[in-house]
Amino acid sequence: PPPPTCEHCGERILWATTVAGRSQALNPHPDPNGNVWAYSDARGRLQARAATSPARHLEKLHMPHAATCPGPATIQDPLFADKDT
Repeated sequence: PPPPTCEHCGERILWATTVAGRSQALNPHPDPNGNVWAYSDARGRLQARAATSPARHLEKLHMPHAATCPGPATIQDPLFADKDT
């Protein structure tokens, strides 16, 4: 399948799962100005956590796509959207 793109701006994104189990769109390339550590787990799934502590093994700093997207302030994967809304 083609790589995922943002439905608001068309830019390529990566979907990562946060520590809380939520989906978060990240810009696809590491960014020294980012605030999210991301890494691929043993199953190849991208995991993300806030960059509030030093990097762990194999983590790379990424920018959340919502911080750079000219579209709406909230970008959420529909597979992880709250069912109550």
